[in-house]
Amino acid sequence: MRPLFAGAEALYGAAMSDRIRRSILALLTGALVSSPLVPAPDVSAGGDAPDPCAARLRWVGERTTFADASAPTEVVVVAETGAEPVEVTLGRVELAIDGRARNARVGRVTDDAGRRQPRRIRLAPHTRTRLHVRVTVPSLGDHYPFTVEARAGTCRYDAEAYVRREPVAPVVEPTPPPTLETLVCPSGMVSIPGGTFSMGSEDGLPEELPVHSVTVSSFCMDRTEVTIEAYAACVTAGVCLAPAAESTWYDRRTYAGHPINSVDHTSATEFCRFLGRRLPTEEEWEYAARGGDAQRVYPWGDQDPVDGLCFRGQPTSPSRFMPCPAGAFPADVNRWGVLDLGANLAEWTSSGWSSDYASPRSTPVQSPGAPAGTLTAMYVVRGGNFLSDAVRPPGLPPRHLPRAARRVPLVHVASQNHIGFRCVSDDRSAPPARRRR
Repeated sequence: MRPLFAGAEALYGAAMSDRIRRSILALLTGALVSSPLVPAPDVSAGGDAPDPCAARLRWVGERTTFADASAPTEVVVVAETGAEPVEVTLGRVELAIDGRARNARVGRVTDDAGRRQPRRIRLAPHTRTRLHVRVTVPSLGDHYPFTVEARAGTCRYDAEAYVRREPVAPVVEPTPPPTLETLVCPSGMVSIPGGTFSMGSEDGLPEELPVHSVTVSSFCMDRTEVTIEAYAACVTAGVCLAPAAESTWYDRRTYAGHPINSVDHTSATEFCRFLGRRLPTEEEWEYAARGGDAQRVYPWGDQDPVDGLCFRGQPTSPSRFMPCPAGAFPADVNRWGVLDLGANLAEWTSSGWSSDYASPRSTPVQSPGAPAGTLTAMYVVRGGNFLSDAVRPPGLPPRHLPRAARRVPLVHVASQNHIGFRCVSDDRSAPPARRRR
């Protein structure tokens, strides 16, 4: 036997490993060889030679999750080939439970696209393939490792793949949205039946894109914007704060029937909560302004604005310098009788701002330079207002301001004299707010 090893040492070098010695013995005795012969280290290069099996295929498991231990789940492995095509045969899948290996029952094998793959698959050179192996396993705990075997010629590969069990979420049947017949609105509010409409506009500004379909549940909406008289009751109750000095609030006896202006987003939200209501989402606001599936350009229809609005509708119209009495212009009315959606005051919504409908919504962030915990957020403001020319972007004609699709951003702490709000109500409305301490 020694002369044989001497010949091998002459061929592979003095640093021949014990693994090669055992392989030679196994070949001579007829035993099965579970791993291939590999070249001996290249002594002249001063390092180990690469493993030819590793060069042909990289076989790696991934971590996956599943919710039901009694149902088939997937063990995911990744096959990465080298410079040559490889024919891979999927072998056993074992599950380690309490230190003991147990075979898992293997089902179908698919790729990322869900296409079924055979247990023996030929892979092209320089490719990366994820294989999803369906398995049925015995009762599982929270986290167990799998070993997924593969063979390519005389090479054998084992991939460690992990699965984690997650609690099964209870199935909650959706509550049917309220309908016009079942939604009874409080005094001063109008019932808006739910439906589907196309939100956005291709004839406006970039922030109104892309046009997309939205379904809205039924809700009640204030017939007019919240008036000074109504807001005063909330201030007297100690829930709401008095608005900014530029508001007509400070001559509230004269302007009691005018809409409250110069209130920030927080104050508007608190007033609606005071009544057990909430601010509308911008989807609800545009749905109401368009007349639902009527898809109106303006709340009153598709005709450009005229002088019969609290708005400078034409270049020759007189400018306005303060809000008009709430609901004083019956021409500014939507399909269901809601007034002043197109003019008078622009209105806060509960929706965070996004640069367009494909972008994420704004969420509260830390205010730069402010104490920790001081958050700032941008919200969507909707509707035209009495200032017309003073607030419209350059190059945009006045007729664009009262369009149902128009939207602008405003930081939540801002209070401006051309911005007010109105409330909506449904089964999602907030409970009445408590007195401010």
